[in-house]
Amino acid sequence: MKSYNATLAFVLCLVSLQHAVSAQEIKLVVPNVLENVEGNVDVTPDELDLVFQNGLRIQTVYPASEFESLPSSYRWLVGNRARPDRNVTSQRTVEQTNWLIRISTTQKSPEDLSLVFDENIGPDELVVFDGPLTLTTDPIGLPRPFDYVIDYNTPFFYDPGQGNLLIDIVATGPAPFNGSDGHDNVYGPPTIASFDINSPTASRRFSATVQQFVFLPFSEPSEVGDFDGDRYLTVIDIQQLSNAIRNGETNAELDLTDDGMVNLADQELWVHELKHTWFGDANLDGEFNSADLVAIFAAGEYEDDVENNSGWAEGDWNADGEFDSGDLVAAFTDGGYEQGLRIATSAVPEPSSVILAVLGLFALARVRSGRHRTIVCGFQQVS
Repeated sequence: MKSYNATLAFVLCLVSLQHAVSAQEIKLVVPNVLENVEGNVDVTPDELDLVFQNGLRIQTVYPASEFESLPSSYRWLVGNRARPDRNVTSQRTVEQTNWLIRISTTQKSPEDLSLVFDENIGPDELVVFDGPLTLTTDPIGLPRPFDYVIDYNTPFFYDPGQGNLLIDIVATGPAPFNGSDGHDNVYGPPTIASFDINSPTASRRFSATVQQFVFLPFSEPSEVGDFDGDRYLTVIDIQQLSNAIRNGETNAELDLTDDGMVNLADQELWVHELKHTWFGDANLDGEFNSADLVAIFAAGEYEDDVENNSGWAEGDWNADGEFDSGDLVAAFTDGGYEQGLRIATSAVPEPSSVILAVLGLFALARVRSGRHRTIVCGFQQVS
């Protein structure tokens, strides 16, 4: 067992190097009216050399009305982009020591934003980014391109029907000014700031950066694939489908591919096309990551000699009722480990040849309880 655990750790180290998922995304400029129009707040040459030696904390609120054009299925906020001011006329790189970005849904509007930071924060506050940041731009055209890019470490679920969007940034000093395009003539001023990152209150109000927010879709209530009738795709549904596959059932409701059979093709369709997730996503949160591996191994059913006792949440991802190396092969070759949300992907990463080779090693024979079980690439032989 120790050798298997060591091999698994090696596999996880390798698969974390796979390239990222390309997904169907929507980019929304806020304020909407400034998508193709320069903001009215100009940056001066002196401001381009400005450095906040003691850091900076800013809060900006974006009205929910600015997000009305988003389709109802697009709720995962995964990043934002800013563009340089028109007075940034040459290539520019800004190195930020550390940025902590928190997002929440607030009832505060630009008009009544409090100078007390905590009074503006919503109950769903989430840290979406925490670390050093490099912002680069090649300013071409007017307005400039949105090439100050911030991709969040953790997506934020934003529903405009619940309130306005609050962005809270703490930039550890020294924090150079990036010279972003700003505005104060659409609404506002929607930003408060303090030049002391430990202060509970802001010292001033000022204009906001023109932002381009990046959204990905989520799974809405569904009838197809919802076998228990609760309008959502849950582990109960995938387990019902897996049981039917293992038992050779031919229930038409479970035959998602309409080929007259209930088999692994139906499972793949449910996972990829309906739930928009990965094999290996034990908790069905849209990602296959270390949390899933911790959960399945904590369940203690890996090759436990108890027949048909494992389900999707316990690591049975090939619908045979067992959690064994065949399931790990199925999950890792699906290509989603630590790739984030798969939702509505247009290009799915292929596992590298190195990863496949290591998976082959991991799937070698194991001798236990006098029985020799060989599992290679998902096929099992017992002797």
